[in-house]
Amino acid sequence: MSELLIREPFGALLEDAMHRYCLYMNIPNTVRWIDKSPVISKRKCRGQIWNANRYTNAIFTDECESKAFEPLKREFSNSLIWWKKIFQKIYVQAAFTKKTASFLSQGTLVLEPGIKESCQTVIIPGNHKIRILNFDTNCCYSVMKQGYSSEKLLYEISCRRKAGELNLSVPKITDTNIDQMIICEEIIIGTPLNRLKKERQSTYLSSAIMSIRTLAEKTAQITTVGEYSTQLESEIELHCSALTKIDTAILEHIMSIVKKLIFEINKEPDTELAISLTHGDFQPANILCNETAAWLIDWEYCGVRQKEFDLMVFDLDARAPAGLSQRLKAKISECTCGSEKTKSSHAVYSVVKIQLFILEELLIRIYENSFGFLTRIDTGMSLFVKEIDLFMKEKYQ
Repeated sequence: MSELLIREPFGALLEDAMHRYCLYMNIPNTVRWIDKSPVISKRKCRGQIWNANRYTNAIFTDECESKAFEPLKREFSNSLIWWKKIFQKIYVQAAFTKKTASFLSQGTLVLEPGIKESCQTVIIPGNHKIRILNFDTNCCYSVMKQGYSSEKLLYEISCRRKAGELNLSVPKITDTNIDQMIICEEIIIGTPLNRLKKERQSTYLSSAIMSIRTLAEKTAQITTVGEYSTQLESEIELHCSALTKIDTAILEHIMSIVKKLIFEINKEPDTELAISLTHGDFQPANILCNETAAWLIDWEYCGVRQKEFDLMVFDLDARAPAGLSQRLKAKISECTCGSEKTKSSHAVYSVVKIQLFILEELLIRIYENSFGFLTRIDTGMSLFVKEIDLFMKEKYQ
């Protein structure tokens, strides 16, 4: 929520999403966002008051029951930085305690007349959607933000259903409403992979990787490097045209990087390439672990890419772009200079696949910054471009 408040008209998008959710639930309602603490708002507002805590990314009422906070506690109570763990645990506990929740919140959502199941409901904002978790019905209602493509939503639904048919552990979709841009799915309570102790991660990770490989194998098709790179170039150009919040010189620089990569890739355009359906955001935070399975969540970035894309995202830690240029160079070195044993142990990689991966990842970064409601480019996009620029300068100049 902290990042969303900086780079978009968060209040207006939240109000619109909650209004559509109320229409979907047949609840006549007015919705207001107030960018002030609930302690202040309660004195001035009529209606049902919801606390908005940007640090736990949660919106909830004082009456909300403790079980509704379970997914958030699993995610935020355990810091990845060892010395912060005790302080973060204390803060999260206080943030979800009735006596202190309002004082620790920074914004207010007001619903009038209000939602009956508010004591078992938590609202979680995201980049593309607002999630409303109702533990009374065990349903998560994902409401797409205004401006999200209905075509993209339908594609996500079809990809998730395909994954379900392949017996992957994916939250089951129970209802959809394309008019209101809503998906209803079962709630999965689990701990993100990166929040588990190291000794517990390996089994869940192996299961998740097996699922990703199953998805890739069962949906694979053959194309050529030349055909696929041309497609990526066209899509990048298309989405770049929607990047209105970025300097023209930077856009031109991005396209120069793309042209250079395309030139290198197309030195062997007829090379066969396996492409397949991919999750698109295969990282530890999107692997929820519980006693049942390792669940793959957040399929907004699903799409057809080179078969190894998801494994490369994970292995290269691509969603944390700091230092990515060095990680890419190390993989290139293993592909070209390593021993046969080293090369075979990294068979997922080749120079051309790494070059295509850069284009695929760049396309995702551009896409997620191309929504009209955004007021600024996110820091991840800027850092990614800097890392790729560094990689290109050292590798190809």
